[in-house]
Amino acid sequence: MSTSPINAAKNMQGYVPATQRQRCATCQFSADCYGSGLQCRKGGFLVTVYSVCSAWQVRQPPGFKQPTG
Repeated sequence: MSTSPINAAKNMQGYVPATQRQRCATCQFSADCYGSGLQCRKGGFLVTVYSVCSAWQVRQPPGFKQPTG
């Protein structure tokens, strides 16, 4: 099956959809706050789900244990 010209162009440039980009909603420092927003635990302020900063780190899945040693 061939790829559409739009999908081919996206693949060539390494396009990442907004829902998969590095952003506050996927950062380990964010926490749900007031039901509709997030709080940055690193800075202590409210952010939106699509906010971005240079301190982003991947959020570990629930139950993930950090290796020791």
